Amino acid sequence: MRIVQTFWTAGQDPLKHAFGWLHPEYNLMSWALSCLSLREHYDEVALYTDSEGHEGDEGNTDTDDTVIF
Repeated sequence: MRIVQTFWTAGQDPLKHAFGWLHPEYNLMSWALSCLSLREHYDEVALYTDSEGHEGDEGNTDTDDTVIF
């Protein structure tokens, strides 16, 4: 079974736009915590995002257990 998590920015900068959260950092932390929680229960999590969402992931590389599309 493939577990999929999505993060769509709609062209907004995820480091500046809060997407309904009080601060942008809270949105990013909740997204990361959600992914980490999924990894506790499933061997593989696929992360689907747009180009702005992937730019915020610079420095992280795809691994065998978490794939970013």
